[in-house]
Amino acid sequence: NDDDGSNDDDGSNDDDGSNDDDGSNDDDGSNDDDGTDESTPVNVEVSWIWPTQREDGSPLLTANVDGFEIYYYASGQSGAGTSISLDSTDNNGLVTTHVIEEMESGSYEFAVAAIDIEGNVGAFSDAVTLVIP
Repeated sequence: NDDDGSNDDDGSNDDDGSNDDDGSNDDDGSNDDDGTDESTPVNVEVSWIWPTQREDGSPLLTANVDGFEIYYYASGQSGAGTSISLDSTDNNGLVTTHVIEEMESGSYEFAVAAIDIEGNVGAFSDAVTLVIP
């Protein structure tokens, strides 16, 4: 390794993380000449509007909402996803967001449903698609 960060003739990794002649992974995690694609996981914030009506159109009081269920899956693979259950309130008040950490690249569908105090799960929202490069 050269301390000046210059490209070495031997193809070794440089301190500056630049691409070397050997196609090896650089310090900055960037894509190399070997054609592999390295993506960094990202955090995704899912948000929703607090429900005010039941499916039958009757009012849904805030006190009657016990929690929410977030369901997400890789696009085209419904039924094989991940479900997250949340309480309706936390130390900051009413819950209307949740962060899903370390999601890998791909295309995902997200939907949210309310759960009432009797344990009834409402219909899921229309799915929203997110593509993580």
